[in-house]
Amino acid sequence: MPLCVFDIFEDGTAQVPDDDQLTGPGRYRWWHYDLSDPALAPWLADHLPEIPAGALLQPEPRPRREEHDLSPKPPPPRPRLSITGLAAGTAVIGIVIAAATNNLVKSGLAGFVGNRQTGFLVGIPMVFSLAAGLLVAWLQ
Repeated sequence: MPLCVFDIFEDGTAQVPDDDQLTGPGRYRWWHYDLSDPALAPWLADHLPEIPAGALLQPEPRPRREEHDLSPKPPPPRPRLSITGLAAGTAVIGIVIAAATNNLVKSGLAGFVGNRQTGFLVGIPMVFSLAAGLLVAWLQ
């Protein structure tokens, strides 16, 4: 049951209607309801289509809309490996440089502490390791 109804006209004036039609002679008809009135739901079901009647009975009365942006999105940023923002590619190159330095030092120590043949036996696998690391860095 509406508490009050007004016909609102173009010039801003309002008039209480003498009928119970959903629309009136004004620009629009303003209906004011008491949502706590138990007779409201049956009255709305009898006088309004299902969707507006249901919308008026919702606990959150403000209608919402959502915008959907269908434009192409830029690719996500490359993963970072630290708080300071170290990029994954930079980290891989740094690791390869560190591993190459480690390999060269170990090969040199093996040749210095042992003999030349030991240096070659240690150095050859380390050269393959260095080549694999450089390949990984290049593929980044």
